[in-house]
Amino acid sequence: RRCRFMLVSDATRDCDMSLLALKENLAVYNGNLLRSIQYVETPTSGIHALAQLPGKSPLRHTAGCHARIEVEYDNGQLGTIWYIKATLTGDEDGDLKLFALTNSVFPHHPTTSVFDVEAFRAYEKLGRVTCEKITGELWEALFEDASVQYV
Repeated sequence: RRCRFMLVSDATRDCDMSLLALKENLAVYNGNLLRSIQYVETPTSGIHALAQLPGKSPLRHTAGCHARIEVEYDNGQLGTIWYIKATLTGDEDGDLKLFALTNSVFPHHPTTSVFDVEAFRAYEKLGRVTCEKITGELWEALFEDASVQYV
């Protein structure tokens, strides 16, 4: 199925932010279902923004938490993939920063260890913060597209 817009959330454990799951999935479809893939880069979104920022901070910050990927399907139809990865960008509140400082793997725990109430709440909060960060850009892009009809 060739979708005009796809929203993809990646919850894989990826401590070094290599984005391997994204790259592997795109590689499977490139040349088969997809004719071309283009990463849209801005200072706070894109593949480069998802890479860890250099520095000695114990919190592994990234410049952004999402990437916009423009694709062309084999039939010429265009599509946009919004890829979301829960990351720490440095503008989280004190509670989230404290949890990250005391849990060095956060936000890359294996899913089997988020049954702890404190960890569950931290991931829930990070998910909410992540969605708030991208909602404006996502809706702006959707409403700019005149071919999308809303009911």
